[in-house]
Amino acid sequence: MLIPHLRFHRARYRHSPGKPFTRPTLCHVAPGQEVTILGFEALPLDYQHYLQAYGVMPGRTVRVLAQRPVTIIQVEHTELAFEPQIARCILVKPNSGKGGPLNETQTPSS
Repeated sequence: MLIPHLRFHRARYRHSPGKPFTRPTLCHVAPGQEVTILGFEALPLDYQHYLQAYGVMPGRTVRVLAQRPVTIIQVEHTELAFEPQIARCILVKPNSGKGGPLNETQTPSS
């Protein structure tokens, strides 16, 4: 009974705890965090043009509003929702002073 359940979540556990992801993507960002878009990975050119028309382009700062059931981001005054397959193709970096974007590696500061 557990095999189908684990199969859907296998990608989430492929990295060991405490080890940062090598290429953080939009789906790894905790809600409330601000990140800068670095680029797109494995996303067809027509999708990239579509996203750029909405302001999702390298160098742009976005805020992640939610991760479930889909990734919702705010770009300036526009909110966009992405399916997980698209969110995994958008490479990001954390903004300075805001902490890292990865919810798996964040530790509370004392």
